[in-house]
Amino acid sequence: MNLQQSEAVLKDAIELAATAPQGPFHPASALKGRTFVQIKTAACLQVAKIRQLGSFSDEFKKSGDEFVQRLGVMIPFGLCSKVVPTAEAERLSRISRSSPDFPLAVSAAIRARTENEAFKADWDACLKVESIAPFYAFCWSLQADDPLYWQKVYTKLGLAYDDTCPKGMLEPNLTPAGRLDWGIERAPKFKEANPTIWVLLVILGGFLLWLALR
Repeated sequence: MNLQQSEAVLKDAIELAATAPQGPFHPASALKGRTFVQIKTAACLQVAKIRQLGSFSDEFKKSGDEFVQRLGVMIPFGLCSKVVPTAEAERLSRISRSSPDFPLAVSAAIRARTENEAFKADWDACLKVESIAPFYAFCWSLQADDPLYWQKVYTKLGLAYDDTCPKGMLEPNLTPAGRLDWGIERAPKFKEANPTIWVLLVILGGFLLWLALR
């Protein structure tokens, strides 16, 4: 996966995570065939880019720190807590929230997600991928201008490094106002996501996942 591919993957994931589903959950089909492993890996590659660009100025670093903080809440737990198998999401969308059957249907959807073998395998693999905050710290332990910076990043993520992968220092893209343009941050609704609310949702969603996967 190169930076251009990871940016496309992460933009879609951020948009989905920050968008309220039509029902209680998004259908798994909204992931566009991507796994949580791919999404989290894409996030880490973009974090590595953010660290490198953050070396240009204190303002860039502050902007990057804030971005990564929000990203770490969204990916993967915030996103995962909002996605269930497509059939379950469609079934829920046909049940009125005021119906006495609705709470049971929601529980059934969550159970279907955690009992799905493909989901469990993907989620277990996703948890083995470096988490956003520690990976960001790892990237800051490297010298931004290290000629082997990107090779070290790819090695840390267990990814193959080839001619399509980034090399050397990246040049920052600036907005007309002279501010750093992360690219990913342009994803709709990213700035509308309230970190405090997301943290509470993630804690709840993670607890439910833990109970279901025990």
